[in-house]
Amino acid sequence: MKLVSILDFYILFVIIIKVIFILIAIFYFVSSHDYNNPNIFTLSPTLLYWKKRVEFVFVVSMALLLIICFRPGSTVRLTEETKILFFVYGLVLFITSNWDIFIYEAPWYKNIINILKNN
Repeated sequence: MKLVSILDFYILFVIIIKVIFILIAIFYFVSSHDYNNPNIFTLSPTLLYWKKRVEFVFVVSMALLLIICFRPGSTVRLTEETKILFFVYGLVLFITSNWDIFIYEAPWYKNIINILKNN
């Protein structure tokens, strides 16, 4: 990746934010499942706090990148790094969506469960 334009530096910033988020998420997952650690209850809330803040910065940064790249009249060419970022962003949004609302709270799901319980 050549850092030539401001957009290149911005994409690098977004990548760094995503790496920080991944590291915090992994550390939070490990620390929240380590029941032998007496400091778990002091560490996990702090990690969760920063995990949510870094994720928010990532989402806002990606939204701004989408606005820059797809605004009307834009002449920005998508580089491989930008395409990968958009792909990863789509996967992150798909995976981290609140699927409970769609599945467990949906009337069709409750009907299927009721039918299965009655049989």
